[in-house]
Amino acid sequence: MPQPDVPYRQWVLSLPWDLRALCARRADVLTAVSRALWRALRAELCNRSEMLDGEPAAVTFVQRFGGSLNLNVHLHVVSTDGVFVLAHGGARFAPLPEPTTEQVERVLERARTSILRWLRRDGYLDDGDEAAAHDEPDDEPDGLQACQRLALGYGTLVRLSGAAPVDDRQARFEPNRRHRCHARTEDGFDLDASVHIEQGDDRGRERLVRYCARPAIVLERLERLPDARYTYRTKYTRNGRTHRVMTGTELLARIAALVPPPRYPLVRYHGCFRAGPHLAPLGRAQAAAATGGRVHPHLAAHRAALAPARAVPRVAAPDATDR
Repeated sequence: MPQPDVPYRQWVLSLPWDLRALCARRADVLTAVSRALWRALRAELCNRSEMLDGEPAAVTFVQRFGGSLNLNVHLHVVSTDGVFVLAHGGARFAPLPEPTTEQVERVLERARTSILRWLRRDGYLDDGDEAAAHDEPDDEPDGLQACQRLALGYGTLVRLSGAAPVDDRQARFEPNRRHRCHARTEDGFDLDASVHIEQGDDRGRERLVRYCARPAIVLERLERLPDARYTYRTKYTRNGRTHRVMTGTELLARIAALVPPPRYPLVRYHGCFRAGPHLAPLGRAQAAAATGGRVHPHLAAHRAALAPARAVPRVAAPDATDR
């Protein structure tokens, strides 16, 4: 289904370190975090538009990596900057202005409350309200746990003389901490909504989606040293340090940690973009108007599977005397 030509906004959710480690191992925890963020964002967009029967659309990209080849699970949500509403038997898009700091804080607080409630209910949160990320699942290989512990966080970086500067061509798609569309809690939850794509900016929309769906490793930043070690140039300089130096085993361990486990989807669709027989709660008329009357192939197959089978005339079983 083609993307509607409407304004979009990126919402980036960063998590506390313990929760990042837990999301890296447990797909159910990541799903709960993604749902909590979407529900909080959807409620805020509908309330701001004063159209509770409207429906936004969004795509969540799960990134398991950071800019220094580290394990860093965070969410990039590309959402319509407004909602679709039913008007005169068709779909109409109602855009919204830039969110204020208070509105971003409201989305973050609602998502944080829902996440902590789910973690406490399912036993991932102890009495001290700290994520029990140290509780390793029994069926997980010890080697994978060691790789994830090695790749978690930024680790030790070094500064190499004569190193090329960091490429910042995609810097405008990174969260700007000084922007007003930003909120952060004391326990490590962080939400940034500073990136906005205007309506009609096809190139900007494509760049944003490519940035969110980019691979974990940039081969141009990886080099082999004469002593058989490897260096990886980080995306950002930290205290003057620009590179991560690793042995071949450490490099393989970090790559293994960045590979998602089974049944761990990295792209999730919400609202009008999700698969289903309708665009809830807009109804079939708005769904047809929003999609131009086209039906997604997966949706067509789903409808065909649910369609009643045509009656087949019964054939009497042969009698024993006829044999």
